[in-house]
Amino acid sequence: GSQTALSNRNLIINGAMTVAQRNSSSAVTISGDGVYTTVDRFKGRTFGGSGRFSMQQVTDTPNKSFTNSLKLVVTTTDTSGTYGYGIEHVIEDNAIHPAGFGDSDANSVTLSFWVKSSVTGSYSASLRARHDTGTPANVQEYSISSANTWEHKKITFPAYTGSDSLTHLLLDFGLGKQTSKTTSTLGTWQTTNFVFGNNQVDWQSNSGAAFYLTGVQLELGEQATPF
Repeated sequence: GSQTALSNRNLIINGAMTVAQRNSSSAVTISGDGVYTTVDRFKGRTFGGSGRFSMQQVTDTPNKSFTNSLKLVVTTTDTSGTYGYGIEHVIEDNAIHPAGFGDSDANSVTLSFWVKSSVTGSYSASLRARHDTGTPANVQEYSISSANTWEHKKITFPAYTGSDSLTHLLLDFGLGKQTSKTTSTLGTWQTTNFVFGNNQVDWQSNSGAAFYLTGVQLELGEQATPF
């Protein structure tokens, strides 16, 4: 039946933020770049910047379909406008294999998620392959229009048909843009290590700013199915 057809469709592990083996209650401020602190599989990125934010599993959710979300709060601002910040999820090779990335008949993938932020504006979501180079990369932007309000987003990334041997897929949710990793070319695969859209809001410059994320799903094709 349809339920069977939809099983295992999500390439994301722990997208509902329900598993937090490191720390399931209190907020933990990241100590540096690429640090896992609370919710499993989602780590904080500073890309070398001095700004810091706390990460915490909370019960603030968009609806009763979810029990948890990941909450971030700015604890140390960075107003330089130079460094990128964000949340990163690593998708292993065996999980992305069905997408066929790197083949001529590769599939597009659609990202869907629930998000809430105290800072409105344009945010980035990007996919990058290969840990060693961060390329190819595909950056897209989405808008948070109402402060402190849960919004559901859907973004389709086109198929990658290049010849690179892809070993991982990095999914990043941008919270501040690093100048060297910023692009104004959106929705296409590029050979530069880009993570942020040119319009990315500088969430990290706002003391006490909050950002919530849950229901993260990445699936084959151009349609987002219910989580």
